[in-house]
This record gives sequence, structure tokens and C-alpha cells, in this order.
Amino acid sequence: MNSKKIIQIVRYILDRSRGSINYMKLMKLLYIVDRESLEKWDITVTGDTYCSMKDGPVLSETLDLIKDKFKNEKQREWNRHFKKDLYDLSVRGNAAPGIDELCQSEIEIIDDVLTRYGGLSEWELVEITHNKKHFQEVEWEKAKKNGSSYKIELRSILSTLGRSEKQIEQILLENKKYDLELKIAKGKC
Repeated sequence: MNSKKIIQIVRYILDRSRGSINYMKLMKLLYIVDRESLEKWDITVTGDTYCSMKDGPVLSETLDLIKDKFKNEKQREWNRHFKKDLYDLSVRGNAAPGIDELCQSEIEIIDDVLTRYGGLSEWELVEITHNKKHFQEVEWEKAKKNGSSYKIELRSILSTLGRSEKQIEQILLENKKYDLELKIAKGKC
């Protein structure tokens, strides 16, 4: 996951939500953004991984950042931009991180998701992301039943979106190649 990009995405959403949002609602909105990006382009906007918890799918690493679970520079950077108060995430300070990590089509997906779903409560979004008509995934049922989390594989989401096994293999290969190219470009390999 590109932490600079997720910070920019979250700040973009917070700026359109009067500077504060329930973090479960944020998780659902981000999941919907990634689902729609996968449906259109076979790649996610956030680059995060997913797990299903008792209230449905969440972005794993982003949730860990919100809950202040890391002890590294990525967490310190997150904490410079955001603060959590009980269940709300809000902007810390005035220094906006910009949106240079986002392309115009990603911004359009985020705006579209916010237009369609931004006025809903976190519990309405939980219901939507549990509704098979909309998302057709049942991984959350295991987590709800057992009280634990389960990783949601990208393969499962792509299958739910109607991709064939051959298409899924190609998409996964291209995503790995893209991730490696990003690491090389940033000098991390």
C-alpha cells in the first residue's frame, strides 16, 4: 500500500465530509471505491488489502493506521494528518497533503462514490456492503459468526465481479508487476 496515497485519499474524503467522518463509514466508502475501480479497471485505488470483520469488509492496513497500531514513520505521517476520537476520524492541522498521487479517473470514482453513498450512515453502508445484490460476497458471514476476521482475497472479489479464472490470473500478474514497478521507481527494491 502506498501510504502517501491513502493519506491523500482519506484527506480528500474528509475535506468533503466537513473535516470529520465515522471511521467505519470511511472504511465502507473506501471499500466501495476499490470495488468500483476493480470493476472498471481491474486495479484498486488504495492498493490496500481487505479483511472481513463482523461488520463487513475493511481495508486492513488503513484500519491499522486509524487504530494507531504501527510504530514507524508511516504511522507518524498518518498521525500528522489525522486524529481519532472514539469512532470519528478528523483532520489534524491545516497542512493538506495534496492529491498528486491520484489521477483524475481515481478522483472521479471517489467523487461518484461520495455522491451516491456519502449521505448514508455507517450502518446503512454496512447493510449495503453485506447485501448480496450489491456485493455478492459472503466472507463477512464467517467473521460475524465466529467473531474474528478473515482475509478477503482479491481473487474472490474479481470472481464476484464476473472475471474468468484466466482473466483473474492475468489481473493478479499485472497487479504484482505494477507493484514491483512502483517499488523500483521509488528506489525501494
